[in-house]
Amino acid sequence: MAGISGLFEIGRLALLANQKALGITGQNISNANTKGYSRQVPVFESTRPIDSQPGQVGTGVRITEIRRMVDSLLEAQINSETGMLGNLEARASALDRIESIFSDTNDTGISQAINGFFNAVQGLIDNPQGYTERVDVISQGETLAQMVSKAASDLSQVREDMDSGIASAINDINGLASQIAVLNEKISHAEINSQNANDYRDERTRLLNDLSGKIDISYFEDDLGQVTVMVGGGNPLVEGRTARSLSGTANSDNEGLTDIYFNPGSGQTVNITGNIKNGSIAGMLNIRDEVVPELSGKLDLLAASITNEVNVLHSAGYGLDSTTGNAFFSPLTATTGQMSANIGGASIDSGTILDFSVLSLDDYEIRFTSPSNYDIVNATDSTTVSTGNMYTSGGNIDFDGIRVVITDNTGTPATGDTFTVSVTDGQAGRMSVSLSDPNKVAAAQDPASLPGDNRNALALAQLQDDLILNNSTTTFSSFYSSIVEEAGTISSQNSRALSAQRFVTDQLDARREEVSGVSLDEETVNLIKFQRGFEAAARLITTADELFQTILDLKR
Repeated sequence: MAGISGLFEIGRLALLANQKALGITGQNISNANTKGYSRQVPVFESTRPIDSQPGQVGTGVRITEIRRMVDSLLEAQINSETGMLGNLEARASALDRIESIFSDTNDTGISQAINGFFNAVQGLIDNPQGYTERVDVISQGETLAQMVSKAASDLSQVREDMDSGIASAINDINGLASQIAVLNEKISHAEINSQNANDYRDERTRLLNDLSGKIDISYFEDDLGQVTVMVGGGNPLVEGRTARSLSGTANSDNEGLTDIYFNPGSGQTVNITGNIKNGSIAGMLNIRDEVVPELSGKLDLLAASITNEVNVLHSAGYGLDSTTGNAFFSPLTATTGQMSANIGGASIDSGTILDFSVLSLDDYEIRFTSPSNYDIVNATDSTTVSTGNMYTSGGNIDFDGIRVVITDNTGTPATGDTFTVSVTDGQAGRMSVSLSDPNKVAAAQDPASLPGDNRNALALAQLQDDLILNNSTTTFSSFYSSIVEEAGTISSQNSRALSAQRFVTDQLDARREEVSGVSLDEETVNLIKFQRGFEAAARLITTADELFQTILDLKR
């Protein structure tokens, strides 16, 4: 009887094991197209045998594990490469916009506008007293200024959009971190109780991949199955069941744009902006803080150079009404600022340009070496303008045609305080024509030679071919072409890198599919195999029942 009872138990266990295996196979088949799903495999194991003569007799089978088919090292590599992909993709969309800003299509670009302005000046040479020619000079100047100003505005919009994208990504990261922390708890609770947490693990893997696409991460798993996720140089964003957060704070030294901080939950927040190397945030930071400022700075320099060179010559000439000293473009202004790290109480007033003819169009820093002494440094070429200057509150500080005033406000300057001065910063956005009266267009050099004197117009036209920029090696048009070329080069380099990175991630995804993906052909075979196992187990139980009935009949 014990032997027949054993057959019943063996059949029962086999029935249950194959039933569970069929359920696992069905789960695989139903999730064959589910992103991030990892194939599950039942692990069969013989139950403990019993001692008997002439030897041990088996007692059945059981499923001891539902194994999740994954390669942890491969998953970590995929996350790393996903971070690089996110970086390049974020850059790509922005660089496409930047290229379009500098695209000279349909004869409407800045290059054409520069040529149009100087062509109008050429027309004035031929007919210096012509009203139509003078109107055309003003009109073409306005077109040039508008084109430059629009490009500056569009670049600024790209920068603002990158900043908004960073803020949005921060929110997404915080949401992902919270979800991972919740899954950590679910996984740990399930596995401590010997339950299967494969689906939770798949979901967490997907979230980690999404997170790595936004910011570069590193992570490890503890004995409880919980992952610790670190960002920004080792700061624990997720630690077990605890999710911390990132936040954005305006940086006054960067036009109020967002710096990214890690919030530890207690204690001081940590600025991790400089430690973010990959993910979409890194790409947006690169565009916002490197690419756009570089191109905008060169556009500002071009606008400032055209403005000042034209104005200096035009102001020296005479219009048909015999007036002189008239600027053609709105004159340059000196913008000032101070570093947020300053600890003294002094402040800097708006700057004044004393002599437009000696401007270098460089950026400057006034650096206090003590509360009573300062140096003036050309920040563009890192040369020293003057050293050991004595500071007097409210006194004039004159250099390179510029005057600024620093005044004790709530206190004196402190050692290390730095103040900034620029005549080009933002000039592209401010470029405009100030002259409205065609009779004031200064074509003449000598009021006694009016109206036929065209010598100043000749000097203005010559500016088109003069080597003015890049240390007197480049014309206006060539300098602008270099800006266009730089934008195109950055974009094409990113495009090539993006194509290569997509190939790498596609290859890794294919490798993951080989390891973790569901093969419908294989699962169909398994379905048949476990079905037959189930049927055989049922037949075993039926046979045992028949034997049992036979024995009962013998006793009657």
